[in-house]
Amino acid sequence: MEDRFKRLSKTQVEIWLDDPVTKYHLMCLENQVSDVEDIVNSGQIQDPTNNDLTCHRLSFYEGQKTGYRASMAPEVLFDHYQMVEEADDAEDNS
Repeated sequence: MEDRFKRLSKTQVEIWLDDPVTKYHLMCLENQVSDVEDIVNSGQIQDPTNNDLTCHRLSFYEGQKTGYRASMAPEVLFDHYQMVEEADDAEDNS
């Protein structure tokens, strides 16, 4: 069965990662992680009268932080979903 979308080459991934817009986007994600950590550490999410609400908020913000961190490493996502062509390995070795 053929893939629906064309796979990326390793060269394309490297060019994309070196792009200033990509670098800025990754920096913004890093700032978002920092903002979420500040919110969690400040105690803003704690509700002394409702533990369920506090746990819900904590889970929500930890989930956001995990998503931001995963997005900060797009090459890991590319590998996980096998979006990069394997043919580049053979070309590099010859």
